[in-house]
Amino acid sequence: MITTTFVSFGPWETNAATYKTAVVEPNNPMGEAKGLFPGRVVWYHNPNATNENWSSNSSEYISNTNANKDTVEKMVTASILKLTETTSVKDAWNSLFVYFNNEHGKGAVSYKQGENIFIKCNFVSAFTQTAKGPTWTSPQVIRTVLRHLINDMSIPQENIALGDPMTCVTDTYWNILHTEFPNVKYIDHSGANGRTLAIKGNQNDIFYSDKGKILRDSQGSWTFPAGSGDVVTSDTLYQVIENADYLINIAALKAHSRAGVTLCAKNHFGSHVRTTAAQLHMGLPKPDGGKTTTPARPGYNQYRIQVDLMGNKKLGGNTLLFMVDGLWGANDAGGKPEKYAMPPFNTDYPSSVFVSQDQVALESVCLDFLRGMYPTGNPQMDGVDDYLRQAADPTKWPADVVYDPENDGTPLKSLGIHEHWNNVSDKKYSKELGIGNGIDFIKLTKNTTTSVANNVVRPTDFRLEQNYPNPFNPTTKITYAIQSSANVSLTVYDLLGKQIATVVNKKQESGNYSVYFDASNVPSGVYYYELRAGNFIETKKMIVLK
Repeated sequence: MITTTFVSFGPWETNAATYKTAVVEPNNPMGEAKGLFPGRVVWYHNPNATNENWSSNSSEYISNTNANKDTVEKMVTASILKLTETTSVKDAWNSLFVYFNNEHGKGAVSYKQGENIFIKCNFVSAFTQTAKGPTWTSPQVIRTVLRHLINDMSIPQENIALGDPMTCVTDTYWNILHTEFPNVKYIDHSGANGRTLAIKGNQNDIFYSDKGKILRDSQGSWTFPAGSGDVVTSDTLYQVIENADYLINIAALKAHSRAGVTLCAKNHFGSHVRTTAAQLHMGLPKPDGGKTTTPARPGYNQYRIQVDLMGNKKLGGNTLLFMVDGLWGANDAGGKPEKYAMPPFNTDYPSSVFVSQDQVALESVCLDFLRGMYPTGNPQMDGVDDYLRQAADPTKWPADVVYDPENDGTPLKSLGIHEHWNNVSDKKYSKELGIGNGIDFIKLTKNTTTSVANNVVRPTDFRLEQNYPNPFNPTTKITYAIQSSANVSLTVYDLLGKQIATVVNKKQESGNYSVYFDASNVPSGVYYYELRAGNFIETKKMIVLK
């Protein structure tokens, strides 16, 4: 077992090998995009979010001294508004809840009082409450999400829990978060000093689809092939996860010496109740880690543990929102924050936030960033994106593997959309290039016109989005963007071109708008809705199904 040594600011791992820069196929989308705006990933970069003069010899990097909490709050807020194309925090989160519940067969309903939310953070190696650790999920990002849920959505603090159950909630997080939200449950492996003890579940919650071929209880060793230890076919999760109605996954932007990258999927290595996650590492490209440049399980079409985690109904399948905290970045699970030459960071910390409803798209984008940040580092190892290809497209599965993490005979379907960008400078995916329906990558910067006080994100173009849900009965949401002040009309027509309804007919200022169309008085069938704003005209199809 790899042991870590606590120094002044954490257990910095130094397992970064040197690889030849990987050559990947750009702009070849595969899978089925997810989300209100399918495949959308919003990236917000603002160098003012972090202290560029921070060093490991100074104050703890996650403190409010080194992360500008007000800037971070604006970044997270603007990103979620853009993800949902809404103009208020409450509308944004309502949209997320409605989409999630509708997709899970609960109907187009928002959060209901009494439902429980668990925010899964990454506190790897926080084995004590006094630890000063590596690159963890930033408290400033977590606090913004708590403010949204509690202050804007009026969700009781008692119904929200956060943490990384295999580890502890350190004093830094406690002092920043508990002071403002004392009744949130801070899930902690020790349960001391006011924290809530992480209680183990008592049932098998996830079944691994390798069926005993790869995973072993390796008794603290990551040796591959496993020379000792019992076969591992399932795991139990902590009760806070078992009992959650919704998860919010906030990972940290990091490379990894065994997986290549560690993002939202691998964040769940800390969700099961074993002492370590050694047995799960057998499902990665390079289980042994270290500085060797030859992964034990390289390439494609091999069993990848992340797919089971992403598809499990209590983990990836129960996640309302996927986020990657990229304020800082690191070369390994326990690595310290580093500066990067990659544009637009230009020898500074990444100072970024990424959000999406499509976990595959989000991890694909963050993998591309990490490959740009480490052009000869861990993200270049052979097979890093194998799990993303398999999560996106079941035809990429190994011949002897059927991913069924509930073991109920129902194989997973596509979990999202995967592709690589065109190049590290342009960072464009196929949708932006107009060559395919791939990742919808939205870039926001410190120059983006925002007003967090009014929760407004000003659009850069005129745009009509696909209605949601579709098909629908009897109401559906139509979202559109107005770049500049214009006379706006939104009209619904039947197949013969007969006008059925006028939903909007007035002058509107620049902004993002959402309206509802009620089809209670029209029969089932295909209809068209048309947006006119100045010289802009766009029409889309919707289906009423009663």
